[in-house]
Amino acid sequence: MLIPNTTLDRAVAEFGTPVFLVDVGQIRDELSAFHQAFPATRAFYSTKTNPHPIVVDTVAALGMEFDAASTSEIAMLMDRGVAPDAIVFTHPRKTEAEIEYAASVGVTSFVFDSQEELTKLGVLAPAADLYLRLAVAQYESVYDYRGRFGAPASDARSILTTAVELGCRVAGLTFHVGTQTLSLRAWREATDMACALVDEFHERLPSLRCINVGCGIPFDYGRTGLITSSDVAQVIQARTQSCARPIDLAAEPGRPLIASAMTLVTRVEHIVLRAGRRWVSVDASVYQGLTEILQSGGRVRYEVTAAERQASASCAASTSACTVVGKTVDPDDILAEDAWLPADLHVGDMLLVSDVGAYSVPFIVDYHMLPRPAIVSVDSTDDDRVVLGPTKTTGWGVFARRAFATRERVMSVLGHRIEARSRFTVQVGAHAHVEPTVTARHLNHSCSPSAGIRTRPDGFLDVIAMRPIATGDEIVVDYAMFESEVAVASSVPCGCGAAACRGVIRGFNDLAAADRNAYEGYLASHLARSQCPSS
Repeated sequence: MLIPNTTLDRAVAEFGTPVFLVDVGQIRDELSAFHQAFPATRAFYSTKTNPHPIVVDTVAALGMEFDAASTSEIAMLMDRGVAPDAIVFTHPRKTEAEIEYAASVGVTSFVFDSQEELTKLGVLAPAADLYLRLAVAQYESVYDYRGRFGAPASDARSILTTAVELGCRVAGLTFHVGTQTLSLRAWREATDMACALVDEFHERLPSLRCINVGCGIPFDYGRTGLITSSDVAQVIQARTQSCARPIDLAAEPGRPLIASAMTLVTRVEHIVLRAGRRWVSVDASVYQGLTEILQSGGRVRYEVTAAERQASASCAASTSACTVVGKTVDPDDILAEDAWLPADLHVGDMLLVSDVGAYSVPFIVDYHMLPRPAIVSVDSTDDDRVVLGPTKTTGWGVFARRAFATRERVMSVLGHRIEARSRFTVQVGAHAHVEPTVTARHLNHSCSPSAGIRTRPDGFLDVIAMRPIATGDEIVVDYAMFESEVAVASSVPCGCGAAACRGVIRGFNDLAAADRNAYEGYLASHLARSQCPSS
């Protein structure tokens, strides 16, 4: 994840450090790669991996469904607009109250791993699709479930027999081979076990058609030679082809989608030389979302680099190994034991901790009462199209990095949905607003815009050239192209400097009919459908 210097500078200037940057473009790229490896596989995002609204809204807009392991996760997902039938309640052991809640809000898919759980679900969610979790062997996994979840093969047969007797709809089998699993043997044996059970019960349980392979696919964290999503997919697809009936595959990716999409930006506070080694203290802490360093026994390690060197092909001659330590006085608060940092590193310089998207946000704690880092979105997809830069009048704006023809897409306005409007929010629906990416926050208004708006299929916005735009031109839009109204419109002065400047920034509802008509084809869909009277 490479971050343009201007984007990095603006994020730090506006949100301070430490700050997490979430690249929504990278998430999209990783999901596309996953679908290429697992075509025709029903994908459920593992919510626990990173439940931040930026991530949830991004993967939801891409059509993913969700794996939720608690009623709180279910409630959060539904609050963000996820349909209940797009959620599978994956915790295999739930209280009656938890089952009743999930069923009452419309969740129709549940995981179980015991006779007792099956009996509860048969009574409390009799029409639900049920998935039996199997206990499978783990090989070379960072974390071992230690037999806590899953039914062994012998128990699974007994449980499935009971399901037949009770008339329960068992729609599939599921398993988890661990986390950061480094051996294909784990998926091979688990898939064989699941296929054998499908073959044995497919006549008595006609609904038994799905095998959910969980995830466990390792992210490389800078290492080479690890197995890939494609390697795992080939093993699973080869094994399921021998089943007595066609198998519907499902998976619950989390780490492969989000790990590389998030970077922590932290600032150097102290540099001390001890026994010939530099100890670099920063304003972040492992307790601000990097506790996998501790939980994994050091097997999950994040690369730490100097921000200004991130794009360098090689700077080994001017670097040396450093120990990077966190803000607390805890002896385990070490971000990196051997970070190769520039010899001329100074207090105040920024460091980037890469690939921290997985299991970071859920583990931010208030140790030492340190403030929680801000979490903001960026979009690498448009880095070759636009760039942030200073303007003569408004401070910062968005500028073209290349030429654009009329009606060509210039950039996208992505983000996460929020309830309260603010100075930087963007209206994307009649009652929907998003907190946009760092770049889109600085898309400036003009009463004579060079670009217009088009609503995307996923509900976000594209910025479209209204006329030819040259390299270096500022991209400006009329906020009335997406905002139905601007608070206290008559008192928000406009400084666009255009010959046709109206003097104030207006929303669509306050535009004259002639101005509305001039923007035909360049309005967000919620305004294009509007029948508001002209002012």
